[in-house]
Amino acid sequence: MLCSASLAPAQNSFSVAAANDYVRRQDWNGLLRYSNAWTGAKPRDEMGWFYLASTYGMGLKNHAQAVPAFQRAVSLKSNWPEAWNALGFELVALNRNDEAVNAFSNATQQAPNKANYWNSLAAAYSYSNRISKAIDALQHEQRAVGSNLTYVDWYNLANGFLTMEEFSSATNAYRQALRLNANFAPAWNNLGTLEGRNGNNNAALQDYQQASKLGDALGARNYNRLQNAIAEARQSHSDDPMRQLQISLNKELEYRAHQAWQERLARAQN
Repeated sequence: MLCSASLAPAQNSFSVAAANDYVRRQDWNGLLRYSNAWTGAKPRDEMGWFYLASTYGMGLKNHAQAVPAFQRAVSLKSNWPEAWNALGFELVALNRNDEAVNAFSNATQQAPNKANYWNSLAAAYSYSNRISKAIDALQHEQRAVGSNLTYVDWYNLANGFLTMEEFSSATNAYRQALRLNANFAPAWNNLGTLEGRNGNNNAALQDYQQASKLGDALGARNYNRLQNAIAEARQSHSDDPMRQLQISLNKELEYRAHQAWQERLARAQN
């Protein structure tokens, strides 16, 4: 469904229910015709523009056409966080990141309890290389949502902090995710690498082992790599094997966190 049930359907021959039927069938060309007719007949009906924008963006991947349609929708109904958030994604897809910041900012101001809006705002700031602002957005997310964050929200928050190289905050967020769901293997694995980064090898081994027990192949691999590096360091009386492993794991972890953040944003768009 492209919109919540709380949004009132348009009157006469155009309706949310009819538009959602096109969405259910993924008939994007049909929905394009329908929403074009809707906006032509009722140019001041924001729902017609929302569906036209969503058709271009979500269905046809025509982001350049989606942006003005979403802009028209929010000009007709400015208090609409879902539409502002959707507009932000379309702007990010076009690398118009400063404009995306404005769109996501509107979404967070109107719905400050939605964790994904804050994550999206932080991402847009990071894409604009405004790192301190990205960190501020993630911290706002913690304060605004707090105890309402799910384990997935905490994991996403941790990945966001990690891409900003806020390692202490990332560690705390991964731990909070695991307090809520101790069976979430990716968080155990990532926490293990952060523990290893801080020289806490025993804690890292325990975290990797837990990830492995939960079926995470990466955790099992990292457990073996760390054990081997410790053994090599003892035999050679050198810290070099540990340093090389740490460099490798840090790069892999930051890459995975960045990819996970981007994948979350992509899922949120859909």
